[in-house]
Amino acid sequence: MGEKYKNMDDVQTTKSLFTYLRWRRERSSKKKDYSQTIPHCSNKKATFLQQNTQETTVTWVGHATFLIQMQGLHILTDPVWSERLKIVPRLTKPGLLLSELPPIDIVLLSHGHYDHLDFATIRQLPPNVLYLVPVGMKKIFLRKGFSRVQEFNWWESTTIDHVRFHFVPAQHWTRRTPFDLNRSHWGGWVMKNESETIYFCGDTGYFRGFHDIHERFQIDIALMPIGAYEPEWLKIITSPSFTTL
Repeated sequence: MGEKYKNMDDVQTTKSLFTYLRWRRERSSKKKDYSQTIPHCSNKKATFLQQNTQETTVTWVGHATFLIQMQGLHILTDPVWSERLKIVPRLTKPGLLLSELPPIDIVLLSHGHYDHLDFATIRQLPPNVLYLVPVGMKKIFLRKGFSRVQEFNWWESTTIDHVRFHFVPAQHWTRRTPFDLNRSHWGGWVMKNESETIYFCGDTGYFRGFHDIHERFQIDIALMPIGAYEPEWLKIITSPSFTTL
């Protein structure tokens, strides 16, 4: 089956089948009001983004999908444009249409959950995109017919056109089938050139890895989820050995 990956300090974050069924039951009961959505920018600059090769930009498309332009590179994180992921519908339309994107050079993947790794979207991207993925994930890309893939362990990095891409830790887990629990890793990405450093953390709980990342990088822009848990009883456990002051 291959290696099984872990969090720092062996913190356990996976949930039981009972927990998943309880979550689905509560979600389908529609007790919560999902009608409020984040409004789109009224002054989208799609034409500028398509032509930009000089300025550093960060555009939030939705959930964990960002368009990042840096050193002339057009980068997507966790691209998802599908209206439905398996049985879960999208609540808010993407902030940019796929047709409004500039030619994408690089896709950064944080982990394999369906709301972050969506092959229906990936198949609509240009064929020459380079995918930077966590260790253990390359094989699924090869099975799907994508060969321009490089995979990374925590703290490994590569340089592309004067931008250094570092794969950094996160506290999470991953699964796509009943049989592949944590068979690939998870993490975030730090993008660094001579003047700017951008941190995309993917999905994560609070953990001591934030301190380690801070020690290695001077972050200028951090793209981080906050208050993402629904329902409230579904939480990721933080490491008991990490004390904050």
